Amino acid sequence: GTCAKENLQGNLAKETRKVSLAALLDRYNGREIMLAVRRTMALLLAISGIKSVGSFSLSSPRVRHPFVVPRATSTRKIARGERVVLRSGDGSASAIQSHKEAIARLENELLLQKAALARAQEALASVATSKKAAASKMVETPMRSLVKALGWRLTAGLVTFSTSFYFTGGDWAVAGAIVGSDFLSKSGTMYVGERLFNKVQIGRSSSGRDNPLRSVAKALIWRLFAFVQTLVVSSIIIAKTGGGSVNAAGAAAKIAGMDSIVKTCLMVVYDQIWSRINWGRELENVGGDGI
Repeated sequence: GTCAKENLQGNLAKETRKVSLAALLDRYNGREIMLAVRRTMALLLAISGIKSVGSFSLSSPRVRHPFVVPRATSTRKIARGERVVLRSGDGSASAIQSHKEAIARLENELLLQKAALARAQEALASVATSKKAAASKMVETPMRSLVKALGWRLTAGLVTFSTSFYFTGGDWAVAGAIVGSDFLSKSGTMYVGERLFNKVQIGRSSSGRDNPLRSVAKALIWRLFAFVQTLVVSSIIIAKTGGGSVNAAGAAAKIAGMDSIVKTCLMVVYDQIWSRINWGRELENVGGDGI
């Protein structure tokens, strides 16, 4: 009788639990039950000292952990520069490491692109500079050539007067006549020579400065012309004014020879001094546009 009574009580308890569970299911819908389970899990986590497991968090059972992003989605958003909200459920440590690696790759690619851009800009600047140098040259203005020719004529006239005065036996009139004829004729011819040399860029730097070899070449070329002119003009003037006291041809040859020695060296120095003077220089376009 006792065993039968115990079995009856057990069956009654089982039926009671079934009725209670059925009543609970009828009372609460599935969402409320899941919410209760979440809250229960959060309470258990708080009791056990664990902050979060999976999608359960102590802050709120409905809020997911804000530090983990699905890998594919976050990488694309990072590449597009969009804001990324990290979510739970993907393994926070590995996901964050993956995003760090993705950012590092993008940063490396950016550095490579910046380096390539810098090289391209340098190449472009080099091409532009070379084109500009090829398309333009530094030249002298006509006014500079005129002032330079007149200045040289005054300097060279002192030398010619001294040599003429010496080789004509101290004849002031003859020496003055030779210098006067030289001043007019040689000033004009030197101006023309300066304008012709201005068209030649050999021995001239990009800033317009002439090197010493260019000055030597100019002095020698000019001296060949000036020697002949001085010889002829001196012979004529001495013959007309000196009479029989002075050999016109001999005196003229001595004047022209001494002038050639002294004036060639002096002209190199004079031209180098003018080479360091920037007045009267301008940048001219070879194509004819002008600057």
